[in-house]
Amino acid sequence: MEKNRKRIVFIAAALIYFMLYAAAFAEKHDDDCKTLRYRGKRLPSAVELFYVTKIESEIESGNYLEIEIKFNIPVEPRTLQKKFIRINGNPLPGAAVLSFNKAGNKIKILIPVSVVLGSEKDEPFYIDLPEAKSFNHIPLYSSHFDDIHCNKEYRFEFVNIHPHKDKEKHGKITHNHYSEYLRFEEDD
Repeated sequence: MEKNRKRIVFIAAALIYFMLYAAAFAEKHDDDCKTLRYRGKRLPSAVELFYVTKIESEIESGNYLEIEIKFNIPVEPRTLQKKFIRINGNPLPGAAVLSFNKAGNKIKILIPVSVVLGSEKDEPFYIDLPEAKSFNHIPLYSSHFDDIHCNKEYRFEFVNIHPHKDKEKHGKITHNHYSEYLRFEEDD
């Protein structure tokens, strides 16, 4: 009886030790420098189409251009890294800063103005997001956005045009050949 009791105590102590060890070292990764920290939603969405809903650009404190891109559903952050985002055909420089909102559907890019615009502040630029995908692995509907100006906001919407009805907006996106992806421009 004494021998069984010692065995049970030993097994219980070993289990407690391994549970504490696993809990203490669960967050330590060997490749921590390759880990992308992201706090947004990682839930799949029932939406079948992934697209940009808004692009806003403005000059912050004279030296930096802030570009905010909003999507209709959460984006997979590994597909929007500096090497995949292109402005005027060039990948983002190391000085650029990327940040995502908590919902995971908005990215802010802070980049030196000289990299994007050169000498003229009114000069348009274009953005390419060729690798962008949602958490459902849906590719971005349109990944090229040209003629973007500073201190402007651009909204993008799907408008469904039915052959038997007048043009009308629908909250729900339908996949038919009468849909158009339209761009609306507003000043900040």
